[in-house]
Amino acid sequence: MMILDVLLDALLSAMVALGFGMLFNVPRRLLLPVLGAGALGHSLRLVLLWIFPGSLAISTFIACVVVGVYSQLMAIRYRSPAMIFQVTGAIPMIPGALAYEAVLGALALGGLPVSLMDDPLNHLARNFFLASVLLGAITFGIILPSLLFNRRKPVV
Repeated sequence: MMILDVLLDALLSAMVALGFGMLFNVPRRLLLPVLGAGALGHSLRLVLLWIFPGSLAISTFIACVVVGVYSQLMAIRYRSPAMIFQVTGAIPMIPGALAYEAVLGALALGGLPVSLMDDPLNHLARNFFLASVLLGAITFGIILPSLLFNRRKPVV
């Protein structure tokens, strides 16, 4: 693993988080922590994928838990809703390419000449299932720290 790859990934995912933060009208004073949430989540997922190859769902879940904890801490620090940091930190990890491939498989299954897929049903099922699992990992990874922090008697 090269440190330059991780830094480039962190920079690019921070730019994605910044773009969505600006799209969602996040206040200027919160844009720096939004950059941190995007960079932290996606680059941590990349590092975990290098450490544990082939475990994309587990790496995504762990990275989203870390983004969730970071979001809760930044919400306390900046006195703002944690959802600002959670959403912008999780958006770079959304499996858009897998969902696109699943739609292409569905179109090929319907008879449209999309590409040279040899088994469109297998292509559809595999990509749809993996995209669904990743979205579930993102959802539960972001929600778990919120459940621990936002209690009458906080665990943390």
